[in-house]
Amino acid sequence: MKRIVSVITVISVLCLTLGSCKSSHNHEYANKWSFDENNHWRAAICEHTGEVNELAAHTDADKNGKCDVCKYAMPVSDGGNGGESDGGSENDAGDGELDNNWDTNM
Repeated sequence: MKRIVSVITVISVLCLTLGSCKSSHNHEYANKWSFDENNHWRAAICEHTGEVNELAAHTDADKNGKCDVCKYAMPVSDGGNGGESDGGSENDAGDGELDNNWDTNM
């Protein structure tokens, strides 16, 4: 009888322990880029709003004054276009987010 009670107790504890484990969660991230003056990233749109994905520094390999990934208007360094403007605003990206559905044949 003691053995049956012990087995039932162990099984009950295991069931409670396994039942209380949270299931895995896959974060969902925005399609739009979020950015600041140094980096761009995709912000989480699930309940874990502090999570980010694809965090990286801005790059401007084509030297057009905009980040090649998120299109953030970067300050032009010496050797840039001499302060010329394309008529856009200081930061064409606007509100800190940019839709990734942009035309690459501009």
